[in-house]
Amino acid sequence: MMFGVLLWHASGKTYQTQKSRYNFLETPVLFDVPNKILPVYILGQKSIYDDIVLVWMIQVLINPDPSNQAKIKKLVDKAIIQKPKVESLYLLSCFTFLNDFKRPEDCESVILKGLEVFPSSWRLPMTQGFIHYFELNNPAQAAAFFKIASTRQNSPEYVANIADKILKKENITDEDRNKGRLLIQSLIKSPNQIPSVYDDSNFK
Repeated sequence: MMFGVLLWHASGKTYQTQKSRYNFLETPVLFDVPNKILPVYILGQKSIYDDIVLVWMIQVLINPDPSNQAKIKKLVDKAIIQKPKVESLYLLSCFTFLNDFKRPEDCESVILKGLEVFPSSWRLPMTQGFIHYFELNNPAQAAAFFKIASTRQNSPEYVANIADKILKKENITDEDRNKGRLLIQSLIKSPNQIPSVYDDSNFK
């Protein structure tokens, strides 16, 4: 019954959005409920609720109105606080900030929150590595994120090579190398979880 109400609410907002691109979506039911008590309201069906949030966020993020940039950023921040287990939501949010709003600096907080939910993801850190290198001109941080991505299972072999090439090619200060090393240490908590292909000696 409760999820029927949630779906009805979401579909109603979809209809309103289709009527006018500028009729901004209202948030889903329970969107403002604190994480600690959210499971009580959704009866433990977090995956279903996450799908509802994803459908709503897709409507918000696809072809967004630039005049709503600040509001969309706040909505994304609120959505990721609930830690939805949908990896594409974090990536889509980042790409919207990058391509539609020209604010690549807003990506990292989203990616880091995504890594809390998907610690084994290689797509999230690789995306942030791309942002740091090509958009923010931070080669040391880029190399660190590519290194982190390379430790994840099923990550492409070329990811580790990208990090090594950046470190050899770019003129990176000792201070930046230290920041990169600390970033790696903060995101890879246990040395036992680091595959043998991982090596942060270039950051020392």
